[in-house]
Amino acid sequence: MGTSVTGTLTAADPVLPSDSSHYKLFTFYGTAGQTVEIRLVSSDFDAYVYLRDQNGQIIAQDDDSGGGLNALIFCPLPRTGTYQILANAQRANEYGTFTLSLAATVDRVVRTPTPTPAQPPPVHEPVGATP
Repeated sequence: MGTSVTGTLTAADPVLPSDSSHYKLFTFYGTAGQTVEIRLVSSDFDAYVYLRDQNGQIIAQDDDSGGGLNALIFCPLPRTGTYQILANAQRANEYGTFTLSLAATVDRVVRTPTPTPAQPPPVHEPVGATP
């Protein structure tokens, strides 16, 4: 499935004001109409994932659709631009390692999540070749 990053959620990470849970922020560049699949897996904490647009508006969020305590978002993007993924714990004071996977397809292109603060959008690499 596309690309993945492994990370660790710690007490030093930013905190959501709504529930005091910690998160790591990732960004990617997406195209309007492109469908993304975002999967957050952890055996250390109850995974929760948010997808936000470049203005910080929540487009999608999920707790346990990825099986067990893992999170899964499957969503078409409403517009072209930079998007944010928050790899989050369901509750405050939950920490540990996680794997965040992003698969996004438009003409068989896969994009890589980039830890924030993001520099220019990542280079888009085609997956496979069409005859």
